[in-house]
Amino acid sequence: MLFNAIAKSMPEILAEQRATIENRCTKAIDLTNKYDISVYWCNRNEEGDLIEKTDKSAVQIKGSMNIDKKEDILVSFYKGDIKKLITKPKMTAFGLNWQHCFHTIYFPTFSYEQYYQAIRRFWRFGQKNNVIVDLVYSDGQKRVLDSLIAKAKKADELFHRLNGSIHSIYNVNIAEFDKKINLPNFIKP
Repeated sequence: MLFNAIAKSMPEILAEQRATIENRCTKAIDLTNKYDISVYWCNRNEEGDLIEKTDKSAVQIKGSMNIDKKEDILVSFYKGDIKKLITKPKMTAFGLNWQHCFHTIYFPTFSYEQYYQAIRRFWRFGQKNNVIVDLVYSDGQKRVLDSLIAKAKKADELFHRLNGSIHSIYNVNIAEFDKKINLPNFIKP
């Protein structure tokens, strides 16, 4: 087939991911070649392993590593000793500050929260560049991408509505209290 059939069920989506690992990883590596510093966000161990094997400047952080090794890799990336990092959103998408990097590769899933948090590692206070996010997916993963885009639009709408409420004018009416206060017997002077 010239184009992959669009995967409809979760088993089909997972099969599509497995079948396109090599092509997606090759594309991801090509996209990072323009940048000195970059992060690959993978979902499958096979993706990370293939990228690490092919991109000699990339270092992978794996769930099976001991905590000290993971910390060493993350600190080395933060300091700039490691230029390209391979990781998974479920491991490092929350709480880290990577303003020194402005390019990332993301293999999309249905999780908008993971996507949002992964991208926010770069888009932090002190980021001096526009953050460039390359989404790498196959034709058959169209539903995954459509879902992610729809969730992003809903989150954006919610954010704007919340901000509109925060910035709206509230009137507070203050009325003077002019009634006599009757104190209980045990408080009377």
